[in-house]
Order: sequence, then structure tokens, then C-alpha cells
Amino acid sequence: MFPVTGSPKCVAFRSKHTRKYLGSVHVGSEESAVGGGRFFEELSDGADDVDVLASPYTRFYLEPSKEHDGLLHVRCCHNNKYWVAKHGGEGSGHWIIGIVNEPNDDLSKPSCTLFEPVPLTDGDNNLSIRFFRPQQTTSSESEMVMEKETAEEAYLRLGTGGHEKTVDQVKSLHDFSAIDLSKQLVLPKYVAFKGDNDMYLRARIIQKYNYLEFSSSDIADSTVVNTIFPNYANGNVRIKSNHFNRFWRLSPNWIWADSADSSSRDRDTLFRVVMLPDYIGLQNLGNSRYCKRLTADRKTSCLNAAVDTITLEARLRVEEAVLSREIYGVEFKLSEARIYGEKPITFPSMTSTNDTNEPHAKTLTLKYEETQAKTWSSTVSLKIGVTAKLRAGIPVIAEGKVEVSTEFNSEYEWGSSIHTTASQEASYHAVVPPMTKVTVRAAVTQGSVDVPFSYTQRDILTTGEVVTYKMDDGLFTGMNNYNFQFEATQEPI
Repeated sequence: MFPVTGSPKCVAFRSKHTRKYLGSVHVGSEESAVGGGRFFEELSDGADDVDVLASPYTRFYLEPSKEHDGLLHVRCCHNNKYWVAKHGGEGSGHWIIGIVNEPNDDLSKPSCTLFEPVPLTDGDNNLSIRFFRPQQTTSSESEMVMEKETAEEAYLRLGTGGHEKTVDQVKSLHDFSAIDLSKQLVLPKYVAFKGDNDMYLRARIIQKYNYLEFSSSDIADSTVVNTIFPNYANGNVRIKSNHFNRFWRLSPNWIWADSADSSSRDRDTLFRVVMLPDYIGLQNLGNSRYCKRLTADRKTSCLNAAVDTITLEARLRVEEAVLSREIYGVEFKLSEARIYGEKPITFPSMTSTNDTNEPHAKTLTLKYEETQAKTWSSTVSLKIGVTAKLRAGIPVIAEGKVEVSTEFNSEYEWGSSIHTTASQEASYHAVVPPMTKVTVRAAVTQGSVDVPFSYTQRDILTTGEVVTYKMDDGLFTGMNNYNFQFEATQEPI
């Protein structure tokens, strides 16, 4: 994983000492020394990795610096804001908080968002790291440490640490396991699989065994529905056939839906999902082979873990077993909005000349096209091929702040971008003095915004069952113009 190159990597951090995960929590007010930002606290004792790692608040993106090899920025998953070391006031030192809208590579600035990860060697499967602050400052604080505020709470801050970077101390209070989540695909809960023969995988008893056969043409067929049980700590999944009410299992290379084992100890019931542009591959961990559509042993087009690579017959398409979906109850977290990518847009100047001896009142009208963009998406959960009825507000930037404007209430393909262009007019009223030419220039700021939100999702499954979820991984991304300004200059004629 280190050094990080190319695209950002999604990771979770787990303390080597306490076995707790690092999570983002809101502490303080906007008036406090740290500006009401997000501190990073140890969350959970690791007893329920599924709930903890399914949260966007325990996921972070590592972005390599474009200017300094070996250094990186750390971006919060839930709102895309960056870590920074900020002084919390007299005697409190520097706390690590996620409040910065855009990365800063300038090592000489206190606002620099770069950190130095130092890999450590241990016997675990996950890489252990220790973070340092690389800025060239006079502060003796350089190493990230977890410091307790109360008996139950510990937050991430800078300290001297008392360790050299070369010390390999696995049980150090300041070391973290970096769990790579970037290659994990979080499948929806209820899915159907379609094979290369364009048929859905359905449950069928053949020779008294619970086989899975690519032979259904209807996603509303109750035998094609499966339930996904993910393990976010290692990226593996277990799959249960809803028709048989049994988990998929390798036997010997056929995949039967006959296991009642609710644990994750049997590797024959575990699968690794490999995401490709238009399809997925499913690798069974029992024999490390990919599942494919196979005709053999008097079975036709049944699922079999038979190949070492993702061949044509091993390419599976995933569809949600959902007939309809509503998303409503959207609550935006405006205090965590991120404004970024601001740039000025200028328009052609307008002039008015008064060649008389009397002042003239003039109205200059500027006509222009304004483009807006908006996207509602999720940072963790995956929604595949289901168009939802969405009821949600539209956050916009206005006077440097974010507010919710009109409501969107229509069919929407989750995660798609909606671009709209509208003709606008802006008028400037000027009194032109005698024998004077007035030149009016107009400019506007264009910016982008990310706003996290929670929402309710109501699905009607192909079985007719109604399932409602409370979700907290929503992220709105938008772009609009604001701060329209006129500037007028005069010159004699």
C-alpha cells in the first residue's frame, strides 16, 4: 500500500494497542478554538466490524502528494474534507481535525495538509503504520498520538511520542493497522446474478441437491433472489439463497445452497468479489477458483467454481432484486459542507456614452447562460440499476455559505449527474455624467460543494416484501454560480 501512488486509496485505521477503529466525530462549536471541526476518536472495540466499517465515518482516503514523494493527504470519506493539525488554544497543543476543503502541499504553512506515513513491520496481514507531521516548524510535536480526554474518549493529536521512526514497536500506543478497503465492492443486500447466457441464476433442486442454475428470464422470479452478508474487515461475502434459506457452499466444485452455518469460519462458504467495468467475478475461498456457468455431469448451466481466471462464462452481472425504490427524509448536514474549486467567471464588458451636457440614467442588461450540476450519491452502499423516486432539497452556495433551495421530486438514477443550463439576465442601473463613457464589467464566482446527508430508503423487493433502511452515507455534490458583482469605471470623452 505504501508508498501511495496513483488514485486515492480507501482505508480504515485500527489501533494496534486498543484494537479500536479510528472514527470521525463532531466536537466543539464554530466559535471554539478548533472551529467545530471533526476530531478523530477511537470507535468500537472491534466486536462488530460489519457495523463499524460499513460507516463512512471510519473510512478515509489516502491521496499522494503531487509535490512531495512519500507524503500524503488524508481525506474523510463522509464529507471529503482533509485532515489538518490545528492548534486548540493555549496549552492544548495541536489536534488532528478534518475541516480543510482543499489539499495544501506547502510544507512551510501551518495549513499544510500533508502527513508522512511510516510503515512498520509485524506479523499481521494488515500493514502497520505510524503518522508524522512533516511540516518544517519550530514545534517539537511531530508524531500522531491518541490522547484520552475522558476515561472513555481518546482523540488524535500531535505529540512528541518519544519514539524514533525506526523503532518497530508493535504494541505502541500510536501505531495503526491500515485496512485497505479500496478494492472492496459493497454489494446491495438483495441481488440477482445474470450469466453470460443472459439468464438469471435461480435455485433449483437437481438430483436431490440444492443447485444454482442460470435458467430464469425474470428477475421477479422468487428463486433468483439472494441475500448478501458482507465482512468489511476482509472484503469477503457470504451469499444466501432466499428460496432455499441456505448459504452458498462449495461441494466439491459445484456451488450448492445448502449450508446452515451462520459463522464465517467455513472457507467453502466465503467468496471474494472482483469488480470489473461491466461485471463481477466471484472467487470461492475454499478452492481459490472463480465461479462460472458450467454444463457437465448431467447438469446444464449450473454454478461451479472451476477456473483460475475470469473467463467469459465467469462474468456475472449483478442486479438489485428490487421492483421500486423511494428515497426521502433527506437531512443535509450543512455544518459539514465543503466548498471547493472556486473560480471567477468574467463576462464581456458593457459601455454607455453620454455626449451631452446633462447626466443620463441608463440601464445596462447582461444576458448570459448559467450552468448548474447536482448529484445525490452514497459513499459506502452501492445501488445498481434501480431508478428511485427521490424527494430531496438542492443545496447551493450563496454568499459563501451553503443553503438548501428548491426541492427535487422526481425519478432519479442514483449517482447520476444532472446538468441544467438556463438563460439569465442581470441589470446594472447607472447615471452617466455629462461627456463621460461608463464601462461596466461583470463577474461571478463558480464553485462546487459537497454536503453529507442522511436519508430513508424504502424498497419493494421482487417478492413483494417492503424493506426500509435508515442510511447515513449520502453525499450531495453540486456546482453553481454566486457572488454576482458589477464594477463600473468612468472616463471623460
